[in-house]
Amino acid sequence: NIAAANESDVYSFNATQIATYTIVTSGSTDTFLTLNGPNNQNTFISEDDDSGPGANSQLVRVLTPGMYYVRIRHYNPTGTGAYGVSVRRT
Repeated sequence: NIAAANESDVYSFNATQIATYTIVTSGSTDTFLTLNGPNNQNTFISEDDDSGPGANSQLVRVLTPGMYYVRIRHYNPTGTGAYGVSVRRT
């Protein structure tokens, strides 16, 4: 849930093998997603605004093993709202 203006949430996940991973948000909040890693929150990989359903974000990337960090914020800096996020290995 993005409860305040300029808020962002960070989630981490461990990629255990080289594979394609899909990271997607869900809900009615207009999310913006940034992916960093592996093993470093400051190493930028990619970002997305509206590639998912509706105003949701989605990234599909081949990742190597390691810890990855997903930062989610509202597209509008003053926007708030609830959302879901999932990571799937495909």
